[in-house]
Amino acid sequence: MNLKGNIKIIDSNIKVEANILKSMYEGVKNILFKSKPNIESRVKQLVREALYKCPEIESLQGGKLKFDFGLDSDPTQEIVEAIVASTYVYFKNFKLVKNGYSNVLSVYIQPSDFINLFSLSSASVVTEKGVELPWLSWLLTQGDTILITQHHVTYGAYVDSRSGGAVMKPGGIFKVDSKFSGTPDDNFITRALEKYQQQIVDTIGKSL
Repeated sequence: MNLKGNIKIIDSNIKVEANILKSMYEGVKNILFKSKPNIESRVKQLVREALYKCPEIESLQGGKLKFDFGLDSDPTQEIVEAIVASTYVYFKNFKLVKNGYSNVLSVYIQPSDFINLFSLSSASVVTEKGVELPWLSWLLTQGDTILITQHHVTYGAYVDSRSGGAVMKPGGIFKVDSKFSGTPDDNFITRALEKYQQQIVDTIGKSL
């Protein structure tokens, strides 16, 4: 049996298109939101990997920065995990448009005011004279600014050294080594993540 007939679309092309987009909206939105935990988990792992491979973290663990700042313990795990914990994926004003999606996804890593880092117990050290040295703030924000005058760091196996490899003696100046120094817009966090930017983008794409 053959059926013949005509279908007449009474809505305008614009309205039909709008209805199609509307019907697709919830389905696509649900897929994206369901993928959010997986994306966030993978991005956090990449952030952790990027930080642990950066020269500043390695130096804080047992190199020049550890001695320069007089660190008597390894602060890097606390710092790295604080940065990782600040990482989240955010969908804002998601909508479907004619040629794709608008404002699909944003990834936020590390508050620009560093409040999550500067409040850490390991972010500063206290000298034997009771002076607090905010070494993490120096490393992240002070660049090549001279931080201490009339004193310099001397390296060696000193018995009275907090770090076990250096002491501060009178004379000269002290500032963060230029190989590691940072400013609010250019520091070891931004540099580490810049190297992993494409990997993060690729990971997001594969997770959708």
